[in-house]
This record gives sequence, structure tokens and C-alpha cells, in this order.
Amino acid sequence: MLATPKNPNRNSHRNGIGRATGSTAAKTAIEKGPASYDDKRRLERDIANASLAALLHTSKQSAQRILNVWQHERPSSYDYGERHGPSRAFTPVLSSCLSAWTKGRQVALHHLLSDQLTIRQNQRVVRDREEALTLLKRAMVTYPNGKTDEKGSPLPQRRFDDRESEKICDGIQRVLEVAQPFQDAVLLGGGLKAKDFHHFVSKWGSRIRNVRWNAEEATDVLTRTVGLGFANLILQHADSIDEGDAKAIIKIVSGDRLSIEDRIRVLGLLAQRDNLHELAGKFGLAISGWVCKDEYVEQRGTNHQKLTRALLPLGVTEAREYYNEGLSQLDQMGGDDYDLVYSILRYADVQSGGLLAPEFSQRLMNFCQIIAYHKPRKFDWTLYSRAAATSIGVPAIYKFLRWADQDVSDYSYGLPELVCFLAKRKQPCAKRATAILILCEDFGSHDWEIGQGLDDLLGATQKDDCETIAKVILFKLQTEHCDGGWDSLWGSVIKALEKHEGLVDNADLTKLRLLKKYGYERSHEDNERRNGPPRSYRVDDAAQQQKRRN
Repeated sequence: MLATPKNPNRNSHRNGIGRATGSTAAKTAIEKGPASYDDKRRLERDIANASLAALLHTSKQSAQRILNVWQHERPSSYDYGERHGPSRAFTPVLSSCLSAWTKGRQVALHHLLSDQLTIRQNQRVVRDREEALTLLKRAMVTYPNGKTDEKGSPLPQRRFDDRESEKICDGIQRVLEVAQPFQDAVLLGGGLKAKDFHHFVSKWGSRIRNVRWNAEEATDVLTRTVGLGFANLILQHADSIDEGDAKAIIKIVSGDRLSIEDRIRVLGLLAQRDNLHELAGKFGLAISGWVCKDEYVEQRGTNHQKLTRALLPLGVTEAREYYNEGLSQLDQMGGDDYDLVYSILRYADVQSGGLLAPEFSQRLMNFCQIIAYHKPRKFDWTLYSRAAATSIGVPAIYKFLRWADQDVSDYSYGLPELVCFLAKRKQPCAKRATAILILCEDFGSHDWEIGQGLDDLLGATQKDDCETIAKVILFKLQTEHCDGGWDSLWGSVIKALEKHEGLVDNADLTKLRLLKKYGYERSHEDNERRNGPPRSYRVDDAAQQQKRRN
């Protein structure tokens, strides 16, 4: 309860809970923590947040007892050197700062030195950057598979090179600069005030650089990560927040380098302030727009749920509107579950209840959008097309064209199969299906060839139009596959034409059989070129006899 940002009557309840927790924590220690790295960091974060709450609302002794429940780690050299991606540096930074604040001291350089460095008692007074740099450069370590001396004993090597040492010192200096306003307020006592938030946001905002991503340095990532962490803590614990300062923090977190999750977290803290409800509502509307523009559709559902929870303090009605907006994309939220998608498509293929209602057919197609976008070559387009022909109908054609306009996938992947399956159901007619088919490229697949589609079209049209359809498709294939094409392609076409006799003469069939033969020979040559000629295990008797003589 001390660590949670949503705690009513925070000051009165935290005072009593902090005292009770502090006395209990003195008798409790976590001997065996979580196994995974993420779980350990999560536990460390919760303990650090609880310790800070006790420090602000009860006493240093209670905060120190809570902090000592778990062995905390200092930031690593990786935390100080990370330039891209989400940083995890704030939790170890906060724990390191609390180890000093709970004793009534200011954070010193040795509190933030890399956790890969063992700090002895006589090294706990590091006065300036030069001393810290010297300490890092002198740190030695031996590696089991590293350099060895003449006797095979491992030689000590430097733990950090010059560049790593410089990055660690730069990172420590930046953390101390960003944390200074927060530290002053904590050590002063009396809780956090609105003026503390104003002072912190002013200082933090002046240190954020707006540069291109490839020009960013590790200190820029630290500035954002550590600053946002301390800003959230002030929003959580301060007695009041002025509207002007709330606008300032919204402007900062709306930058390109901070994630939607970071913005939603700030929104949830602002929404708990009665005087900031209108501002939080506007910010929530802006976040909703960012969520809808997220190209990773599978993340939209999670972010809509987080946004709804963050806006609950504004009222159930307003939160419900954002939740309904998330539900409108429900068909895309679980689309990354391939087994679920294919199970639904198999059912849609065999169900006998007729076409779905328009709104449900759209949701079914949207449900497949993620796979179609990320893995168009591996998606089972034949299954999708059969399911669409059975349960959706002609609107599925429009969806293919829309996906092509949105750069989701090329319509040639599944549209040929779809129009052929639809032609068997007389929607559209075979001639219109042929017109659409010749506009698509022949990608083919492992379980469908255009010869199968030709068979469907010929079986669904009148005899007078069969010859025209067959010649049009043959002309398309011969033009598109001027290099010869694969033998399976021509084999499927020959099979369809032999089934419907009299559509082409013997000369055309002979030509198709030659194309099939050339295609087989070409594929055989390609396989030999990739895999090499088959190995021969015959023994060369002459070579063996010559070897024995020598």
C-alpha cells in the first residue's frame, strides 16, 4: 500500500502503515528472492517505493528498515552506457539514493558507482570526478578464459576501459544533477510541496536535449529516465500540484522519446488531482490518438486498458468511452495468436450458417491483419480465402484492396484464390473473377496453384465462355513466366485443361508439356547448384592401389 500510487487519504493512512511496516520489516528479511531478473527488479522497485513513502510520511528509521529487507544493487555500467531502447536505470538509482537519504545524508559519488565495482571501506569518500575515474580505471578482474601467464594462471585485467569509465562518471554526474531538487526536498523534511514539483520540473526540463536519435548520448537517456521517475514520485506524494506545472510535465512527456506507457503513467497520477481533471481529460484524448496510431496493433489493446484505468478517477462515464474505443479494435488485439486465428478460419471455412453479418465479417478479416502484415509469405492464404468465400463473400475482395492501400500486404497473395472460390458460388461470375485474376501476380503457394483456380472458373461458367477464359489465363501465364516457370505451375494448368477437353488444341498442350519439362529440369539444376552434386561412395581401386605402393 505504501508503494501504490493510488491510495486514498494518503498522508493519514501512510503514517500508520509506515510505522507498522517499519517495525515488521525490522524482523523480516527476504532470504531467497525471485529467480528472474525482471522479477528481482520489480521487487526492488516496490521495496524502494515503500521505503521512500515511509521516509516522506513517517521516519528515517522506518524507511531504513524497509530498505534493508532486500539487498539492493547499484546501477550497472550498462545502465550508464545505454543509448537506445527503454532504460531500467531508475530503480537501482532510487535504491542507491535511498541508502543515503534514510541516513540523513546527501548522495555521494560512491553511492552510484557501478555495481560491478567492489567498494572498500576506505574508498567510501570519493570527493570528485577525477577520484572516481581513477578508482574505475584501477579496478581489476580475472577471467577464467582470459589472458594467462607462463604458468597458466589468469592475469588480472582492467574491469572498465577508458571509455566505459568516462561514461559511468558522466552518468553519475548527470544523475546527481537531475536528483538534486528532489534530494533537497526529501532531506528538508515536511513532505513534498507544489513548489518542490515546480522547482524539479524547471530544472529537469532545462536539461533535456531535443536532438536526433542518432545524435543522442547515454546521458540523454539517463536524463529522461531518472527525471521521469522522480517526477512521478513527486506527483504521487506531493500535497498539491499547480496547473501550470502539470502542463509543463505534459509537454515534456509528449516528446518523441518517451513511450505511450510513460504518458499513461503520468496521466494516471494527474487524474487523481481534483484540480487537474479537465487537463487530464484533454491529455487522455491526445494519448488515445497516439494509441490508435501505434503500428503494433497487438499493443493497442493493452494500452487502451491502461488508459481506461488511468482515467477512472475522472468518472466511470468518461473512462467507459475510452474503453469502448478500445473494444472497437478488439478484433485486432488478439491477432498475434496464430493458433487462435487459424482455429477461427477453419471454423469459418466449414460452417454452414451462411454469410456473417457485415460488422462481424469485418472483425474476422481485421483479426487476420497482424499475420498478414508481419508474415505475408507464411500466412495460409488458401485457408483464409476459403473461409472468406464461405463466411464473408464479396466484401472480402474490398478488404484485400484496402490492405494493399495500407501497405499491409500485396493483394496478389490471396486475392486469386478468393475470386476462384467465390466464382464456384456464382459471386462474382466467372468472367469477372477472371478479370480480377489476370490483374494479380502469380505467387502460388504450397497448397494452391492457378491451375486449380482455372478448374474452378471453367466449372462455374457456360461452355461458350470457357475457351475465352482458358486462353486469357494461358496468355497471362506465358507472359508473366517468360523465363519458363515451375513444373508444378504448368502441371496444374495441364491437369485442368485435360479435365475440360476441347478448349485448346494439341499444339498448345504440347507446348505446355514442354514448359513443364523445362521447369522440372531448371528446378533440378537449381537444387544441384544449391546442394551440390550427390555424394559418391564408390571406391576408386586404382587410387587405393597407388596409395598402398607409396
